[in-house]
Amino acid sequence: MNYKPAIAAALLTSVSLTTAALAQINPDEIVVTAKPIARATDEMVTSNNAMNADDILRASGATIGELLQNEPGVTSSSFAPGASRPIIRGLDSFRVRVLENGAGAQDVSALSEDHGIPLDPLSAQRIEIIRGPAVLRYGSAAIGGAVSVLNDRVPSQGNAPLSGKLSLAASPQDNGYELGLLLDGGTGHYGWHVDAYKRDTDDYEIPTTPGKQTNSAVASQGFAIGGSRLLNTGHIGLAWSHFESDYGIPASLTTPAIHGDISLDITQDKLQLSGAWDLAAPLADHIQFEGAYSEYTHHELEMATGDIGSTFENDEAEIRVEGLHENRGPFSGAIGFQIRNRSLAAKGEGGQLLAPADMRSVALFFYEDISLREQLNLEIGARIERTELKGIGVMAPTPEGVTLGLPLDTYGKRVAPKFTPASLSAGLVYRHPAGHLEGINAGLTWQYVERAPDILELFAKGPHEASETFEIGLPVADKEKAHSFEINLRREESDEHALSFDLAIYHSEFKDFLYKHETGFVCGDDFDTCGTSGEAGVDDELKQIIYRQQDATFKGLEASFAWRAIDWGTGELSLGLRADQVRAKLGDGSNLPRIPVRRYGASLNLSEGPWEARLAALRAESPRHLALNETTTPGYVNLSADLSYRRELASGHEILFGISGDNLLDADIRNHSSFRKEEVLQPGQRLKVYMRSAF
Repeated sequence: MNYKPAIAAALLTSVSLTTAALAQINPDEIVVTAKPIARATDEMVTSNNAMNADDILRASGATIGELLQNEPGVTSSSFAPGASRPIIRGLDSFRVRVLENGAGAQDVSALSEDHGIPLDPLSAQRIEIIRGPAVLRYGSAAIGGAVSVLNDRVPSQGNAPLSGKLSLAASPQDNGYELGLLLDGGTGHYGWHVDAYKRDTDDYEIPTTPGKQTNSAVASQGFAIGGSRLLNTGHIGLAWSHFESDYGIPASLTTPAIHGDISLDITQDKLQLSGAWDLAAPLADHIQFEGAYSEYTHHELEMATGDIGSTFENDEAEIRVEGLHENRGPFSGAIGFQIRNRSLAAKGEGGQLLAPADMRSVALFFYEDISLREQLNLEIGARIERTELKGIGVMAPTPEGVTLGLPLDTYGKRVAPKFTPASLSAGLVYRHPAGHLEGINAGLTWQYVERAPDILELFAKGPHEASETFEIGLPVADKEKAHSFEINLRREESDEHALSFDLAIYHSEFKDFLYKHETGFVCGDDFDTCGTSGEAGVDDELKQIIYRQQDATFKGLEASFAWRAIDWGTGELSLGLRADQVRAKLGDGSNLPRIPVRRYGASLNLSEGPWEARLAALRAESPRHLALNETTTPGYVNLSADLSYRRELASGHEILFGISGDNLLDADIRNHSSFRKEEVLQPGQRLKVYMRSAF
């Protein structure tokens, strides 16, 4: 039975007939906590999106990238249902840092699009997208922004003897289910936390033949346990977490995979540390630290045989310590240091791509929020770090990157480059006090950021079967440098203002921008086969990619509007509009590949008592500016909807039921930013039924 039309009709009818809903949940005040001094969004110089627990529960997707891909200015790499990293304003991988409670995710997801992030959305209580001066606290790898996943695995304040949340969800189109449990408690000066989650899906459905996307199943699970000693003026504690994920690399709909179907098996064990307490010191009112140590492993397996083709191992430690001061005259801010050590090794076929490599960095940073006047604030951030890397580097012998039969030993050598990136950022935000312009904030930001090259950008030297590429790094790469400007105008929703909006225009000039260049040549599994063609004896045609440096320019805009058209006390009707666009060019005038396309959309939001609902449409256009060797991508319309009911029970118990749908028109969706957009379709019509009980 084909239930897709029935699902679409039922969900759309429910949305149109019910007098409920809210697509954009607008609390009275949204506070972004990933800054040293937590600020409401109307006090910040740049826009910083945030998703709360309700938003996360409603959304489809098993990864952080999928969860955020429809946020303004954010898309995803969409390589596999279990592997999708966020792309912020056209910047991805080594320029977008993913954090858990202030420390890095400590994985290898930036090395290749097929590598997943060991953070399941089911474990998150809140997710923030951070830009602007405060992002310098997290490292130059956040040159494009940071995605901060927050949970309370290390309790920072007292809890009731027992509280918790149980969430359940099911998706019939892939026989999927989600289960999450979170428990918090405490007694006296001690607090504890436990969470566990599991998700499982089969291959997802697609609108065209063969009807299912082969090898797209995902199975992941994890748990965490943490505890803290609660002080009179702070806390100190730790948590241990375990993550597992097993997912397939979707099979091509057009050509068979070179090495057959591949799956990835990821495990990570992580120890997180956190502490904070008040001081009576001249330079700081509080001191806090956050740190993590993890051991990460993933295997890339041939599904037909179960043989392990490649293994990647990443051992990493990071700690950030900072002293905070608040309201010292007009000054509030932080000064601190960060230390990060990383050892990365690859085995099997992965050992051909990357020899064992190490990275160490030490950084000093400061952030200051200065109140110049009651309505005018200045934000300043600065960072200097020392980064040392060690690995085996390979130089391509010709500008085109073609290797002509030279064995690797001829030109591979161990190198240990050192970099000292320095960054500075400043921003002004003005909040209009009264009159027709009351509540409108205007922000202006300037940033100069330097970034040290990452391990793969320097030391890549061979085939990567899962992505079907042969990558060659640039061991003589210089620091990447960027001058950026942003103008922002926004107003938050309030009882007094029915119209809210957020507008941003940005422009970034990169010097020595590091990027993957597809040469147009192919390689086999061995280095000396590069530059030959299939008929010349190359059995496995892997696309040859070399890392290059060239100046680049990124510019774009983001806009969102929400209008509370009708407000009748127990409910409201609101309308929303949004759009985003980014343009990226290299210094020679050519276009960069896989840049997100122009998007625009509208939403209708209703609420009545305990009911909430949303109907939204997002249009993605076909790209207008293609890079060399890049093909076009058809545009599409994604129609989505959500309907939920919330009930407050006795003793603070709350229960939430809902149904959400994505791609209700069952459109053929291909993500232009994905390496596999020509071979793999994104999921067709999706339905999710969910429930959460909080006590």
